Amino acid sequence: MTRVMSPSQPWRHFLLFQVVYHLIQLDGFLLLDGSNQLKVVVKGARGLHGDPAGKTDAYVKVSYGFTTKMTPYIEENDNPEWNHNFDFGKVVPGYKLEFDVFDKDVFFDDWLGRCVVPVSNNSTESCALVGGGTLHYGYSIL
Repeated sequence: MTRVMSPSQPWRHFLLFQVVYHLIQLDGFLLLDGSNQLKVVVKGARGLHGDPAGKTDAYVKVSYGFTTKMTPYIEENDNPEWNHNFDFGKVVPGYKLEFDVFDKDVFFDDWLGRCVVPVSNNSTESCALVGGGTLHYGYSIL
């Protein structure tokens, strides 16, 4: 049995495409043409509490989609300043930035907290960490 498409059905597909296209734009300003680039800066942290017997050897893992990048670790400092820049390439609608802060140790690194950020507009922010302290970061979409 052969199905025959009625003349009105192609318009339904076209309208559905238009609705979906506009819904998946983030905050109505990111287009899906692949021209928008995500730049992230991990500025620093304040008041970290990684080691009970000493100061924190902190670093940050930044994830966006399937890509994870890492700052260098800063030894013996509960208030590290990285000012480390990352380029994550093309912006993908629906992906979020994830910042995980760690204290580097000999065998196992201690997790100090996480920030999950929806990417929508250029931003400079900070977030409180579960283990104590605050992470400062920023990002821009070019």
